[in-house]
Parts: sequence; C-alpha cells; structure tokens
Amino acid sequence: MTVDGAGLAMHACGASKPKHALDMTSAAALVLPGRRARPGLKHTAWITQRVGLEKWRAALAPPPGIKVEEVLLHDDALGVTEGLISNLFVWRNGRLCTAPAGRVLPGQVRADVLRACADLNIPCDEEPLAPPWKDDAPWEAAFLTSAGKIIRPLTHVLRPPEPTPPPPGAPAAALRCTPYELAQTDENLRVMRQLRAHLLDVVYEGKFAEC
Repeated sequence: MTVDGAGLAMHACGASKPKHALDMTSAAALVLPGRRARPGLKHTAWITQRVGLEKWRAALAPPPGIKVEEVLLHDDALGVTEGLISNLFVWRNGRLCTAPAGRVLPGQVRADVLRACADLNIPCDEEPLAPPWKDDAPWEAAFLTSAGKIIRPLTHVLRPPEPTPPPPGAPAAALRCTPYELAQTDENLRVMRQLRAHLLDVVYEGKFAEC
C-alpha cells in the first residue's frame, strides 16, 4: 500500500497455514470452582470477578510440556460449564455435548457450532457436564470455541489439588495439578475439522480472519 503524501510503499505478509488446519499444539484447561453470577449476560463485572481464578491459574504448576490456555468453571450444582472467555464442547459416548444455554454465556461461535452440527447431522446435546474424573461417561475429547480461535482442541484437562486450589503464594509443591489426558482419535479430529471447515466456508462464507 502507499501512504498518502509520503510516497512510502509498504508490504506485509505472514506465514500461511492450511485454511482448515486445527491447532494441534499441546493445550490444557484447568478446572477450578466458580460460576458466573449472571451466565446469560455479557457484562464488564465479569472481568473483575475472574481475576481470582486467573491468579489461581498462574499459581498452579502444570506438568512439563503442558500449556494451560484456559480455566474451566466448575460448580457442584451446575457441573463444568464454560471457560473464562470460551465455551466448551466435549465428545463422549459418540456424541458432542455442551453445557445448557441457561448455565453459560451463549457465545456466538458456540451457537454457530450447534448450527453446524445440525447442518452436518453431527449429534450434539446440551446437558450438564461432570469433570472427566467424575463423569460416568468419560470425556473422549474436548475443544474450546471462541471468536479468536473458532475451534481449539484440548489435549489435557487439569485437576487442581483437592479440595480446592491453594491461594497464590502457597508452597510450589502444593500447587501441583493432576493431568487428565484426552484421546485425540482419528474420528474425533475428523469431526473437529469438518466443523471448522463448515464454519469457515458456509457459516462465515470465507470472511473470517483468525487471530
């Protein structure tokens, strides 16, 4: 492009990757106790309310090689609901599952994934989710949805020290968390790629620019 009056030409380009490629680098979500006071509404108060959870995340030590990308909220009455800035989908018993709309902030990409599931005849239920180490139907795979990443597969879910994470500043040995490894089978990955391709090509009509 040319900058007016300066006669300066600039060109920028970035490294490319396949359009429908999933980010398959190691990614973990840490399950912590918490819930939105008003889950159906997006409001600025949540930025302040989640600070304590973000401090817990910073204090906990993940196993080597595992990057914690999100905190998943867990409430004994509601189950595992959502991330601090994302929604959660879990693959179990051959079906996708996500927490009911009344228990989470119904993000736009979450709605788009539900629409894509309907379009592609992929079974998907809205139902409560127990943590994978307590669930009668173990989590086979999981992914996060957000406007920045669309679909981000998870490789691990981290279980904090019981009964709840210690506060920041506790001895490092007390901050260790237990990883629950998620299986990334060919079938699960095929479904994620199919959903991502449908979102990019059909729902967003090629207009989405990934962050």
